[in-house]
Amino acid sequence: MATVDKKKLFDLFAAKATTKTVGRAGGTDPVSKFLAKLRDQREIANKMSRGYTSNRTDWFTPRGDGYVVRIGSSPISINGVTHFAAKDKAEILELLDAAEKLIQTDDDIRAQIVQRSEERSRKLREAKKK
Repeated sequence: MATVDKKKLFDLFAAKATTKTVGRAGGTDPVSKFLAKLRDQREIANKMSRGYTSNRTDWFTPRGDGYVVRIGSSPISINGVTHFAAKDKAEILELLDAAEKLIQTDDDIRAQIVQRSEERSRKLREAKKK
């Protein structure tokens, strides 16, 4: 059996040490993830046609002669409100576009997104312990 230079191997690992943990490549922050999901919802809304049946993960749901729109699967609050009315696809897109602009510019809304992400992570960690 060949001789192994353990010191050389330990030195290799020491040189490659990092404080980063395993996770998604790029380590996107919660706000960036949320904005990506918002853009996905915009794509879904753009492809929507008459007789559309909503998916459970959609942020907009047909109600009566229009739609109820929420911003997020666990909706963020905008001016104390989490659900908004839209009469058609154009208004859904208008709300999604406005939400994107608010998220990019409003610190309180960004903080909500970060807080919800942290809460969800905490709950998932606790569930894994059980």
